[in-house]
Amino acid sequence: MDILEYFKSDRSFQKGKELYNKHPKKSLAFSRILTRLNDTEENRSKLCYELSKLYGITERKMNIILRKPIEKKVCPTIEKVKNTNKTPENITTKTDNSKQENQSKTIREQFPFLTSENCPDVAKILVADLITAYAAYKKAHDQLFEGLKEDELFDAAADVIEPYIKNKQIFKELESYQKTGKWLGKYPKLEKEILIQELKQSSADDLAKEKENTERNIRRNDEKLKKADKSKKEKYAKKVIYYKEKLVLIEAELKSR
Repeated sequence: MDILEYFKSDRSFQKGKELYNKHPKKSLAFSRILTRLNDTEENRSKLCYELSKLYGITERKMNIILRKPIEKKVCPTIEKVKNTNKTPENITTKTDNSKQENQSKTIREQFPFLTSENCPDVAKILVADLITAYAAYKKAHDQLFEGLKEDELFDAAADVIEPYIKNKQIFKELESYQKTGKWLGKYPKLEKEILIQELKQSSADDLAKEKENTERNIRRNDEKLKKADKSKKEKYAKKVIYYKEKLVLIEAELKSR
């Protein structure tokens, strides 16, 4: 069993240890640690990370594979993407040479609030991302027909799937605002917008409490960041950044009261 087959169809802790220990360039230190580790979800994730490094698989490619259920073959999925005639649902095109200007008009027709004087600035950002995601999807989808090698198909499929998912997320956000006047808040760029709205609706006492909680979260995650191993540093670094940005928004709202 090779490493890609393991990620796609096995992922057991025992088999992962065997694959790690049989590699000639394995870390002896980590190999010793493996003998003491129990079979837990956290330890399996750590092992997958170390295996990907050892076998020269990018973290991005590993994550793409691991997001799929065990036993589901990646290449047939890629073939399915290649053979589909569907395009992201928010943009209707008559020909392959449709211009982004025409696509934008179609979006405005679907979501009339975009032409309103009260249209939120963040909606304009979403529309720009929408058009960019569609263009990226179209380009990547066409490249799937260029006879790529199997080891190149993973990245090629990701280049198709990622903008497609992004496109769908934005479309759902616009659709929600069109129907309810509220964002779903699942698209990353909307998190800040929704947080600002929540803070504006909070009382001064609630803001003060939230400020204390946020400062506490910064300290706690900062400590975890200092002690974390390499595989977890990015996770805690992102949390520290998030809470620091949140603190700035809270303090700005308190000053405006």
